[in-house]
Amino acid sequence: MTLSLVSSLATAHSSCATDGTFPTATVAGGVVIGTTTTYPSAYINKYLGIPFAKSPPVRFSPPQKPLPWSSPLNATKFKPACIQQFISIVYPFINDDFRAIFDNPPLPESEDCLYLNVFAPTGTAVDSGKPVMLWIHGGSLQLGSASVPEYDGSVLTVQQDIIVVTTNYRTNVFGFPTSPQLAPEERNLGFMDQRQALAWVSQNIRAFGGDPSKVTIFGESAGAYSVKQILANLPRPLQFRGAIMQSQALGDQGDGDKSWSALADALGCGLTTSQLDLGDGIHTHTVADVPLLIGTNADEGSILTSVMPDSQTLLEEIFGNDTRSQALARAIYPRNATENELKSRIVTDYLYTCLTSTIASTLNGAGLKVWRYFFNASFPNNRPFPRVGA
Repeated sequence: MTLSLVSSLATAHSSCATDGTFPTATVAGGVVIGTTTTYPSAYINKYLGIPFAKSPPVRFSPPQKPLPWSSPLNATKFKPACIQQFISIVYPFINDDFRAIFDNPPLPESEDCLYLNVFAPTGTAVDSGKPVMLWIHGGSLQLGSASVPEYDGSVLTVQQDIIVVTTNYRTNVFGFPTSPQLAPEERNLGFMDQRQALAWVSQNIRAFGGDPSKVTIFGESAGAYSVKQILANLPRPLQFRGAIMQSQALGDQGDGDKSWSALADALGCGLTTSQLDLGDGIHTHTVADVPLLIGTNADEGSILTSVMPDSQTLLEEIFGNDTRSQALARAIYPRNATENELKSRIVTDYLYTCLTSTIASTLNGAGLKVWRYFFNASFPNNRPFPRVGA
């Protein structure tokens, strides 16, 4: 579950543009005023906290188009994160790890959070037609924000000469309420927020020198899952030309109705009874015919090893009483591996590698262009905490 980021943390200093003025752009809602930061041998224009939807959103309702503004919008500071949920009942120790990544320093939180950020090389003309990358953050659909320092788009912008956009979206119960009283298509509000951000990019990115026909969507963990949802539920017209999925983990659908009922009980709210038609257990979709880069890291499971049972118990939980499969699985790992290394490899393969392989081979078999990557480089200066690897 180690973060796999395309860009690394940049050291930047706020300032005005090189000619003493602040950068501006005119989007559908009005004029936005950004800021310029320095990067070794380069400058980056940052437009932070641009509304891509009406804020604050109506609670438990789909996003709406943002209202226009009459005065120039100050887009020089990040807006608050959406409401965060750091508590993990299964693995409480991960709470501190998640806070170290996603809440250091602590981020302001608000329901008024549907904002995005644009990073562009200075001097980029409106008609530059640069490629665009839209980042969707991870966090188990429970937490995360576009303003996390690790998601600063400056390095990627400078090194690749592109436009980078990072976006917030509603998480946890605010983004995925699962109430049986809501229509099924209105339960995944966080995914709708992401689509609204993508639509905003398609409509407005020319103002920053980007080409709306050259948009790539990319995300990590829950962000990769979000990318998959966009691929399988196509926006019309198609608003991107490529996709990158980083470190998506295997998961189950869970019982949303039961979770909603538990929340309502905890808050002392009554629920009316309702009946819903049962849906198909296996869903089929038409997938976007765009190039896909998909991959995993070598040590995705390392963060979980201290709370996992021993390796043999892990194999029994995965394969049940199938001792032959247990033995075959154990045989593929080095005999001299430590217990923690073995557990990390098992969890990594079971939760990440196998799923990635299945997705890649299935899409490739359907005629889509798919590339896989495997990242196994580990550097002490970019580890979020000591016990994780690549």
